Amino acid sequence: TFRAYGIEPFTDKDRARHPEESKINLEMRSVEKKVPEDVVDSTDEKENRK
Repeated sequence: TFRAYGIEPFTDKDRARHPEESKINLEMRSVEKKVPEDVVDSTDEKENRK
């Protein structure tokens, strides 16, 4: 999920305001597909403990 990286999907307004961040977000999306489930799960567990 995006939440695992602390990244929310960008809206069109965000894209216009932060083109560089939008580009990074798109890169994170492609990276995310390659991340093993257990890595994502361990990150989610840390989030839930806060």
